[in-house]
Amino acid sequence: MNPRRTLLTTLSAGLGAAAVARAWPALAQPAARVWRVGMLPGGLYAPRKFQWDAFQQRMSELGYVEGKNVQYVLRAPEKEGAPYDALAADLVRLNVDVIVATAAVAIAAAQKAARSIPIVMCPSSDPVTLGFVT
Repeated sequence: MNPRRTLLTTLSAGLGAAAVARAWPALAQPAARVWRVGMLPGGLYAPRKFQWDAFQQRMSELGYVEGKNVQYVLRAPEKEGAPYDALAADLVRLNVDVIVATAAVAIAAAQKAARSIPIVMCPSSDPVTLGFVT
């Protein structure tokens, strides 16, 4: 093989390898979205264990696994009767995808703070009478 042909072959192979290497990230699987679920429990610190376990189990059955494709962001009052407004505003600031509120005061604060974030209410004795829904 003559030196010119060897050079062209080497350059062609090098450029081809460089093109493949540059395109490689585009061929990889896209990163799964991690959904952020804001939690405003109706009591101190966290939802009751049996409620939380049931919630996480059902989310898992639906394909949402914490640390894989869902992140739970908990905001709870430090003392009984503390206002929820700052907690709900913090969840909005953190740009969660949905807020799960489990008491009337938490639901009211979430509705006040979040204009475009969906709010899941559970449980609320009568959301129509309380003015949460029409």
